[in-house]
Amino acid sequence: MRSVAMYALWTILIGFLVVT
Repeated sequence: MRSVAMYALWTILIGFLVVT
């Protein structure tokens, strides 16, 4: 569960940075 949460968080952060 922890890994999934971290993965999702990183995906959102990276995606946001890429979009910006």
